[in-house]
Amino acid sequence: MSYYLIGIGGTGAKCLESFVYLCGAGLLQDSQPVKMVFVDADVSCGNLQRTQKAVDLYNKAKSIGFGDTGLFKNAIDAVDPWNPVPEDCDTLDQVFKRTILISKPEYKELGYLYDCLFSEQERTTTLDKGFRGHPAIGAAVMSQSMEGSRIESWEKLEQEINNDKDARIFLFASVFGGTGAAG
Repeated sequence: MSYYLIGIGGTGAKCLESFVYLCGAGLLQDSQPVKMVFVDADVSCGNLQRTQKAVDLYNKAKSIGFGDTGLFKNAIDAVDPWNPVPEDCDTLDQVFKRTILISKPEYKELGYLYDCLFSEQERTTTLDKGFRGHPAIGAAVMSQSMEGSRIESWEKLEQEINNDKDARIFLFASVFGGTGAAG
């Protein structure tokens, strides 16, 4: 059995940071491994950076060895964050290729719908710092980035979970903000 924790957005990362401290204090009742997965469009997010540092420090402390104290008994593996925004896209318009939607006759109706669903400000806001409190943008980008493509990191995680019939999966996100609410 393993624990799989998925932190979505800054609040999700903050919750995983707290979980690292609980593990360090020995508050999990077993010594099962923990796998942490982060989802964030803002990879420079302070909460994400702090959590990754906490995991690193936890693993260094664990390597010291504390005997039978119960401290630092769980192995924590944190994988690189998944950024749902495609590498070559800075805005929602680029993710959905708006120029094609509005210029090609066969996509014109879809372009009109897209323009109705998202304001010009939402369509042109840069996504390098996340979805800035707009879960509709985040949900659209996440949906688009997973549409028709297999993401290696998610496939590997799915396979691990399927092979572990006693896996415990926890999702951490917020109901406000952008990335967490979108997730």
